[in-house]
Amino acid sequence: MTDILNLDALKVTRLVVLDGRERTLRSMTVEQFIEADDFDARLANATGKEKLTLLIGKLLEFLDGTTHADLLKLDMTQLMALLAFARGSDLSKLTDAGEDADGGAVGNALAGPK
Repeated sequence: MTDILNLDALKVTRLVVLDGRERTLRSMTVEQFIEADDFDARLANATGKEKLTLLIGKLLEFLDGTTHADLLKLDMTQLMALLAFARGSDLSKLTDAGEDADGGAVGNALAGPK
């Protein structure tokens, strides 16, 4: 018997609902993972406004069907929750008070299987 690893079956689909529409949050490729070090360095040296601009730009790379204007309409709680979700954080641990399990303010969103 031959063992088979079907990598196609390992693809994870994550959805974000924004303005009543489901949008697919694509997973990072190996190439993007390698480039992430450069992004982290730019982020570390950026001012507050520059950081937000960089983070919004990065989200737009991965969140299909979303515009810059869509993300600018979010409040900061929503943006931080979206960033946490994009990083792969478990948002099911959010509390009603809008804090993550570590006490950080993230938002009142609940994530989980559809």
